[in-house]
Amino acid sequence: MTMYHHAGLVLVVVAVVFGIAKRMKVSTELSMFLATLAAALSHPLIPMGEDPRAPIAFVELLRHIVEGSFTYLDMCLILL
Repeated sequence: MTMYHHAGLVLVVVAVVFGIAKRMKVSTELSMFLATLAAALSHPLIPMGEDPRAPIAFVELLRHIVEGSFTYLDMCLILL
């Protein structure tokens, strides 16, 4: 499995969780957040290919999720 297959499978997880959340009438913002959490949880579980770069630590993934959530919150507050 290459890194491209790994990224594709994580993208499939994002799309499926987002679709399920939207079907359950969850708001778009929460659906995006749930899809991101599912991707962060599935990333270490899906086997990765031969990649010479260092793998992203789980803490780094959580940092990106928190920073992205707060950036989106700022945009919502500005628009409000």
